[in-house]
Amino acid sequence: MIAASALGLGVLLSTSALLFGAVKIVGAIYLIWMGVKLILTKPAPDGVETDHLKPTIRQALRREAMIAVSNPKAILIFAAFFPQFVDTSSYWQSYATLGAIFIALEACAITLYAAAGHFAAAFAYTRLHWFQRTSGAGMIVFGLILFFSRQPGRA
Repeated sequence: MIAASALGLGVLLSTSALLFGAVKIVGAIYLIWMGVKLILTKPAPDGVETDHLKPTIRQALRREAMIAVSNPKAILIFAAFFPQFVDTSSYWQSYATLGAIFIALEACAITLYAAAGHFAAAFAYTRLHWFQRTSGAGMIVFGLILFFSRQPGRA
């Protein structure tokens, strides 16, 4: 998102209703598709090892990247927020510095979420199927909200 914003995608999305709509629809469909996949996931039988179902780091990063790139509102936030702090005389260096700071803070937040998730996993182990269904329903709801949302700044 940082790179897309630095390259002008945020400005393009904020000025082009057609492009914003296309990215929004793709993102909404992707969220709904992931939600349906989670809802349709069958629970693992008792005593069956489920480690083979865990995504690899590469798969997890690819999924996260698809979700991030398909969220036009996040790119618009970067396009509206970051430029306020960019020194135009050293544009790329300023963007790189801001991006590095953001990524470092995001890494701290992700580490906290992962630690909380690790402890919650023990609690949710027997309830994982219902957690997945609830998460899937939430993704569908957010996909529908995204699908029917308006472009920021437009009436």
